[in-house]
Amino acid sequence: MDTGKCSRCKDNEATVLSRRELFCQDCFIRFICGKQRKHMGSDRYKVKFSDDVKREKVILPMSYGKSSLVLLDILISMFEEQTKNPRAKIGFEVDVVHINDSKVISYQNDGRVSLEKVEEPLRS
Repeated sequence: MDTGKCSRCKDNEATVLSRRELFCQDCFIRFICGKQRKHMGSDRYKVKFSDDVKREKVILPMSYGKSSLVLLDILISMFEEQTKNPRAKIGFEVDVVHINDSKVISYQNDGRVSLEKVEEPLRS
């Protein structure tokens, strides 16, 4: 990566290149969190103030990989922001589902073997 200054803050050295834009670490984290917030920015997920609240359910598949941990961290920060107002009710609830990647890979391998068995008779 051709390093230079961060295109957002113009002060720090860039450490990340994303979609042809250079970011320092702080600006990149703010950028990613902002994208997630915009995606969940509809009224369905925002903080509620009435007593009769129907909260949106968010299911988070958790593999303990980088992506799922980052998303969990973003959701936690959104929870913390929504609970700053003592009268506010959180606008969404999260169910975390653990995904065991090692089992998924073995199923993929089994699927390839099955596919090869099906393709063999078709070739002859």
